[in-house]
Amino acid sequence: MIHRKVQLPKDKQTRIILVSDLHIGLTGYREDVFDDILADIAKPNTLWIGIGDFVEGREPSHKFYNPDEVTMTVGAQYEYFFDKIRPYLKKCIGLQPGNHEDSLIMKSTINPLLQFCNDNEVPYLGATGYTTLTNGDKEVVMVTNHGAGGGGKVGGSINKGVDYAKTFSGDIVALGHYHKLAVTIDEEKYTSEVDGIKIQRWKPKTIILNGSALEAYQDGSYGGYVEKKMLTPNSLGYAIITIEKDMEYWVRLKAY
Repeated sequence: MIHRKVQLPKDKQTRIILVSDLHIGLTGYREDVFDDILADIAKPNTLWIGIGDFVEGREPSHKFYNPDEVTMTVGAQYEYFFDKIRPYLKKCIGLQPGNHEDSLIMKSTINPLLQFCNDNEVPYLGATGYTTLTNGDKEVVMVTNHGAGGGGKVGGSINKGVDYAKTFSGDIVALGHYHKLAVTIDEEKYTSEVDGIKIQRWKPKTIILNGSALEAYQDGSYGGYVEKKMLTPNSLGYAIITIEKDMEYWVRLKAY
């Protein structure tokens, strides 16, 4: 688990945009969604964090490789992604691999994302990023992970996120992977002391499922993995976390 501390401006609102599940290299990849994300990142007082599956990353020997839906080689997928994000690296909290990046690492021992981070001084957060956002004596703790396992319906994915969030003490847990754009509030137990007496209290914890830039059911296509497995359509879009000057925060889901 990689720990980071990020100082936010004391007198300004800060936005943090989640970027994941682009799946660059497939026919269903929506460049317009990614371009909107980048345009949002370019706005003042905006940071972003990448939580995996930026590229499709599957070579012909992969069991889910489908030549009918692949539009570029794995190398070209990474080059395209790196070229798109390069102007916004100073705003990047960090990058994490998803299962699609991991499959290439397991197959080849090559990790283009880690190499890019090292070359460009971008924090590589690994599987779990634990980021403390600070403003004076106040802080918001954000845990990020790409996500794992299946979740055909949004309720099952949210339940998995809620269970995972209980592993960590923090304020926000953000996941990708499930291609479901959703947010829910759980409660975290903590102990405070009043007049020397310890009292058990509860505080809210926000769990976010980030959306995708991959359109599953496309007119005119021969059908990809989602169609062949009869899965429900993906949620196109992304989440934006807004942190106010007093470190109160709220989440907006931008859906397409």
